Amino acid sequence: MMNKFFISFVLAFLILSGVGFSQTTSFYSQLGIGEPDYSYSARRSGMGDLGVAIVDRDFISVLNPASWRYINLTRVEVGSKYNGLMVKDSKKSYFFSEMYFSGFTFGFPIQRDYGIAAVLGIIPYSRISYESILSGTSSSNDDYSVTYKGEGGLSKAFLGSSVTLPYDFGIGLSLDYYFGNLVYSAETEFTNTDNLSTFYETRMKASGIGGTFGLTSPDFSKLITDSDNISDFKFGFAVSFISSLNCDSGFTKKTQYILDTVYTGNTTLKVPFRIVAGFGMKFNKSYQVYLDYLYQNWSDYKSGSYGMDNLKPVNKISAGLEYRKNPSGMEFDDLMIWRTGISYETTPYYLYGEHIKQYTVSGGVSLPISRENTLDLSIQYLIRGKNSSGLIKE
Repeated sequence: MMNKFFISFVLAFLILSGVGFSQTTSFYSQLGIGEPDYSYSARRSGMGDLGVAIVDRDFISVLNPASWRYINLTRVEVGSKYNGLMVKDSKKSYFFSEMYFSGFTFGFPIQRDYGIAAVLGIIPYSRISYESILSGTSSSNDDYSVTYKGEGGLSKAFLGSSVTLPYDFGIGLSLDYYFGNLVYSAETEFTNTDNLSTFYETRMKASGIGGTFGLTSPDFSKLITDSDNISDFKFGFAVSFISSLNCDSGFTKKTQYILDTVYTGNTTLKVPFRIVAGFGMKFNKSYQVYLDYLYQNWSDYKSGSYGMDNLKPVNKISAGLEYRKNPSGMEFDDLMIWRTGISYETTPYYLYGEHIKQYTVSGGVSLPISRENTLDLSIQYLIRGKNSSGLIKE
């Protein structure tokens, strides 16, 4: 059995390393290291992406390692996403779509009484996949178009564990390895053949280590109310940090007569730490809710010694609700899990004096395959940016 799990992990690693999580993402992802990814799983995306204090016995949370102490059986999770992107500027609208493999996790309990569990996995951290075309006329009255493209992003492979402390505090820690390729290109084409088309590409291969620390509190429900309808009222906290990533950079220039690739050497990428704090609770044993706040100061991002004025702090507020008709039941509708969530976010992107904002609503369901196995589905609808002031709405 363990050999099968190991083979699955290796295959997932090879697949993810090869595709680099390429997919259609925000056009704003050309800034920094791309569009941040907060949740690879259908369960999390179906209820607002976060949930740092949620009591999870049937699912693996990659947000807070301390929550792994509730894992009571061996768990394997694999995720896939379909992304449809409608883009509107002041004149036109476009639609792009793509399906991609979004992550793999494997966890198992080691000592249930002390909440000791081990979890490993590979998930996306950021994603880049955009294409935009700028048309114009040169000073010599030649029509031209410039195609800007980007692909790649950062992935995270991690291995960690959890433990329950006295007074029912829980802590968890993971060692994280970040890796990926960031590729940006621009190609200029002229309708007049007397002018030469040109192609430029910058390719950066980044890698480095980091860590995630998580904490969950005891159940404070009895301090709040004497009612048996309220339970598992817990606070949670998690912080993820990344050491400066080593980055090998290369630059390619191509014209009709010249192909030149220049190795520009090593540099570093400084990615700011990410913190999440919040609380969760259950009521009437069938409902679980949470409210979280996420912060990441992208103003501190640096490539080498240079910062980026177009990046600002991320502030994300997320709330979610989960419903099980009868948690102890065995019928099909008892085992189904329904969920919904909302979130508001100031994204990392700052353009033309505007801090780009994002609003998201989501929903999902877990369909039982057996008592301990589910097929999890979710759908998200988000609005990002606006189609005025030179910006685009997605």
